Formats: sequence, structure tokens, C-alpha cells
Amino acid sequence: MTVWVTSDLHFYHKNIIKYSPNTRPYSDVNEMNEALQLEWNTKVHPHDTVYILGDVAFSNAQQAASILCRLNGKKIFHFS
Repeated sequence: MTVWVTSDLHFYHKNIIKYSPNTRPYSDVNEMNEALQLEWNTKVHPHDTVYILGDVAFSNAQQAASILCRLNGKKIFHFS
């Protein structure tokens, strides 16, 4: 089991593509969300633990939950 720590995922944040073109080279949020999920699931295994420290998604709760449930690992959230 591996323990990961992450933050600032910014799922569904369309302007992050404009603000961060070097790290978010996507044409739209759907492409970005799919690419981030694929990269996550390539590295994080189902038995891993991931601490997510904030800025998960710029969306409603249902949209955020729909993408988070497709990500591998046990996710532990910390928001302050």
C-alpha cells in the first residue's frame, strides 16, 4: 500500500486551463477531467490511501462525487 498526498485537483474548473496552460494543456473540462482520472488511476492503486487537502472540484456536489468515485484508492479529505 502506498500513501499519497494531493491538493488542487480542480476538476470541472474551466478557467484553470486558461490560467495554467503548461500543466493543463486541454481543450475543455471534459478532456481535462478524463486525463486527470486516467493519470490518477495509472499511479494510484485501489488499495492505496490518498489524502486530499483541498480544491477538489469547481462543481456541484453530484458532479464532484461522480468523478471522485471513479478514482482509485481510499480517499481521505481535509478541508480547513
